[in-house]
Amino acid sequence: MGKVIALAPPTRGTTFGGLVSVGDYLGLGPLVDQVLQQFGCPACDDLIVGGSAVQQVTAGPIAQPGVKYTVIASRFDALVTPHETSFIREPGVANQYVQDTCPLDPVGHVGLAFDPTVAQLVANALDPAHAKRVVCAFGPPL
Repeated sequence: MGKVIALAPPTRGTTFGGLVSVGDYLGLGPLVDQVLQQFGCPACDDLIVGGSAVQQVTAGPIAQPGVKYTVIASRFDALVTPHETSFIREPGVANQYVQDTCPLDPVGHVGLAFDPTVAQLVANALDPAHAKRVVCAFGPPL
C-alpha cells in the first residue's frame, strides 16, 4: 500500500491568516493578490479558498484507492488558515494536529519541516509497525 504524508497542505484553500478574507471584504482582492505575488508567492492566487488549483484538487475524491494518507497540521499555522482546511475528510485519511500529541508545541507552517515532533509523527505514519513514542519538542513558530 502506498503512503502519502502531507504537512499542512492547503487542501481546501487558505485565507493566508485572514489576509485574503479581509481583502475581499474591503474590496481589495486585486491588491492582496499583487502583494502576495510581489513577496515571492506567485502560486498563492491558486492556493486561496476558491483558487484554481484548489478547485482542481477538490473537484472529486482526493484520496485514491490503495493509498494511506496522513495529514499533519498545526493549530498555530499562520499561513494555511483556517487550519482545518488542510484536512482531507475522506476514508483512508488520518488527520492530526501536532498539538493533539504535544499540546505545548508552538510550531508554525514553515516550522513543521524542522520540528522533531513532526519528524517522529511522519516516521510513525510511514512505518506504523515500528512506531516509536513521540517525544514532545518545540518546533519553530514560523
